[in-house]
Amino acid sequence: MSEEEDKRFADLPQVEQLLEDFKALKILKEIEETQRNIDHEMQEYEQRHVEQLQSSQSELERLKAKEANVIEEYKIMLERDKQTKLGNESMEENIQQLDVQIAELQREKESLMKQVQALREEEFSPTNIPSTELTLALFEGLGVKPVMEDGQVKKLILETQDKSNSCIFDVTERSASYNTSFIWKFLAKGLDE
Repeated sequence: MSEEEDKRFADLPQVEQLLEDFKALKILKEIEETQRNIDHEMQEYEQRHVEQLQSSQSELERLKAKEANVIEEYKIMLERDKQTKLGNESMEENIQQLDVQIAELQREKESLMKQVQALREEEFSPTNIPSTELTLALFEGLGVKPVMEDGQVKKLILETQDKSNSCIFDVTERSASYNTSFIWKFLAKGLDE
């Protein structure tokens, strides 16, 4: 073998390492793009949620004002009825209509109150955000499963795609750079086999 051929073969591990790093970088970019898309969708969802809440509260205020007017009219009519003691049927029909309107308004008000309450109770904590679930599912699909200890990720279970090779990796013993490199190398070996 010539010196030039030896030199090319000597560079082969570096080329393989660069290919592995490129694959890992490509996967990371895809994950970042997915995360950006999810974050954008969550912002739109939160905006719609705020608009729905404001709309429901505005409608509730309108119904409360309308209910107050109807109740006031009802009281005025009852007072007139008491004072005049006419007992006329048209007055009773008006009262019945007002009773029906009040009952309908009451039902609408209760329905809106429930909607407003449901919207207020809805929280956007990280455990409820679909993007977190998607990210975890994505990593699990790649063969990375977190092991929680004291509410923190201390170890990872790494598994190749064909499930032929797995290991438990302690992420607290080394730097984040080393951990990332090790994880991608482990997964890349499983993907290339």
